[in-house]
Amino acid sequence: MNEKLTKELFEKFPELYAGHKLSPQENLMCFGFECGDGWHKIIYALSQAINDNYKNELGNWEWDRDNFKRKYKIRTSWHEIKRHLKELFRYMFWNKNKIIKYSKPSEVMADQVKEKYGSLRYYTNHSNDLIYGLISMAEYMSYLTCEKCGTTKNVTQNKTGWISSLCPKCRKNKD
Repeated sequence: MNEKLTKELFEKFPELYAGHKLSPQENLMCFGFECGDGWHKIIYALSQAINDNYKNELGNWEWDRDNFKRKYKIRTSWHEIKRHLKELFRYMFWNKNKIIKYSKPSEVMADQVKEKYGSLRYYTNHSNDLIYGLISMAEYMSYLTCEKCGTTKNVTQNKTGWISSLCPKCRKNKD
């Protein structure tokens, strides 16, 4: 990810990405975000949702699909979001009593954010069920989003060589 977008994420979410100031033996965020600029919005939305976990906003959401998409800057169709998050939300609402302990902001820190096998990988030092669900959602959305330009139209993964999620235009420019 380019330096400008990386700096924006580090400044907007200082507790979550505090590891970028540590040595590689302590935290791998010192290498920055090891993926393309196209996934910036997914990472931003995930970071915002993890931050909302601290503010306990997730438990009080009003389920207005347009507000949800606007708040987290999601450009895919609501049908896709609803389909992919159905299990996460079902778990959250049916098992409310099981999700008791929320991690404190100072406890959760991103250890590494990178591309692997054509998908986003987001590793943290501590987590809870809600954060694991949010990370799974972001990882799945990265399969549907071009890593270079961020479009969601006709994104495919190549079957040979380095696996990457790219649109036809970016795949042509890569070759």
